[in-house]
Amino acid sequence: MPAKIVFDKQTEKKIIKMYVKEDICINDISRILNTNKYYISKLLKENSIIVKKRSRKGVLKTRIESLKNMAGNLKYDVTLEWLIQFDNIKKLRYLNLSITHRINCSEFNTEMYISFIEKFYYDKKFNTLYDKWIETGNKWIKPSLDHIIPRSKGGLSEINNYQFISWLENKAKFNMDQSEWNKFKKRINEYF
Repeated sequence: MPAKIVFDKQTEKKIIKMYVKEDICINDISRILNTNKYYISKLLKENSIIVKKRSRKGVLKTRIESLKNMAGNLKYDVTLEWLIQFDNIKKLRYLNLSITHRINCSEFNTEMYISFIEKFYYDKKFNTLYDKWIETGNKWIKPSLDHIIPRSKGGLSEINNYQFISWLENKAKFNMDQSEWNKFKKRINEYF
């Protein structure tokens, strides 16, 4: 077994971020940082992070490999260089799925797609909801893409007409526009 490695604080933070936020497995982190996987595992456990057992078949790709794969599979013409700016691959995938699984995503072109990702990747409301959902796993607060003005009321598939709200709120809002929904919530809150 190699000599014991003591990580500096910056490296410790990087390892924890790679494992928790970017979902990179211990084997890949050890290859990326050229260090021992047993010490990485020990560091994670010391920081009360649950170390998941993964079969060799389930080993995740490195961040760059994942982004290359994503770039190759997107129907939009984006470059790997553009994708690299986004640190959290899981969040990027979630945003990508939220728009590509929409019924009318055919109205989106590459420019709209880029605007959508850049807007919501950094959007405070989306990030608060997304982080809480990731932290708790609560399906009711899963971020759900919503038209501020529903298509049934003339709302368009434009970036400024999209917002993320919780899955439960989106189902309850149904086809109300945002102002109607806000009034409805205010009336309901008066009863409680």
